[in-house]
Amino acid sequence: MSESQSISGERRALEAMLRLLDAAEECRRLHAAAQLEVPLRLRRFLGESSVNGALSGPTSPPEPPRPSGVDDDAIWVAATECTAAILTLAVLRESGKPMRARDVVDGVLRANPEINSGSVLNLAARLDGTAITRDEHGWTLVSPSSSPTLFKGNVWGRTQMFTKQELAAHRRNGIVHILRTSADGLQVMQLVRTLESCPWQRAPMNKDLVKTDLQVLLDGGVVRRVGNSKKWLAT
Repeated sequence: MSESQSISGERRALEAMLRLLDAAEECRRLHAAAQLEVPLRLRRFLGESSVNGALSGPTSPPEPPRPSGVDDDAIWVAATECTAAILTLAVLRESGKPMRARDVVDGVLRANPEINSGSVLNLAARLDGTAITRDEHGWTLVSPSSSPTLFKGNVWGRTQMFTKQELAAHRRNGIVHILRTSADGLQVMQLVRTLESCPWQRAPMNKDLVKTDLQVLLDGGVVRRVGNSKKWLAT
């Protein structure tokens, strides 16, 4: 191969790599715009990994006791942050047998006292035949393995088992954890990029979602702004 052919080949290879990187960045942008989790392989391709192959970023928040049998990639959300629908499924799975409607309601309210008991009963018609069955024996899960697990005040499951409310709580937990590790605070986009680099962060991610989360956390007194800057710190 001549020198000119070698240079031409290197140029074409470089141009192909740049096109691939541009496509990967566009793919990441589209996932964020659609509020979808950025695939692990895409994050790794974009260089968000350490030498041992694990994604870089802060270590995960302290994990509560993990129930046996849940998937390795399961996330957890405090039961007090969960919807009536998710808790209904989790209570039924915890029972492992048919439950009377009254007992289901009691179990949900024990997990999250802020839930209205009527909302649990109203769920029955919507879930009947899809997620649960109802007969003279009580309420029963159609597919326990596809339902979240309630364990010691937390609900565990794959991300697709949860609603936007639980995923937002998961994301906010990560935000607070990261801000606690930051001495000087982080701006919104710094926080977004940091969260994107964390393999333990499984919720949809974009700037608008994080800004909304920060306002919720601010209202709850969990985070604060750093003076007149655009940075945030945990309280």
